[in-house]
Amino acid sequence: MYILVHPVIDLSYKLLALNIFVSILNIPFGWYRHNSKKGSLRWMLSLHLPIPVVFILRRALGFGVWAIPFLVFSDILGQILGSKLHTRFDKKDEISIKT
Repeated sequence: MYILVHPVIDLSYKLLALNIFVSILNIPFGWYRHNSKKGSLRWMLSLHLPIPVVFILRRALGFGVWAIPFLVFSDILGQILGSKLHTRFDKKDEISIKT
């Protein structure tokens, strides 16, 4: 049995899935960017390397330029999450050995 799905609903699920993927994709880049000096090459690369992947996926899934603000929000969210996770879980400086 074939279930009819409204095209707008199908498109919104695709956009939601793409936004989740983009956020997850940017978490390692936010982690990497956390210890870099702002404006350095390492900092710039960690911000801009995921963009071609997002562009290719956006075009492959048939989204137009109207989807870019949503994807930019997901990029920023992933970068912030990665930086916060780095702060929370990278505790190598705070480890003390008790004797």
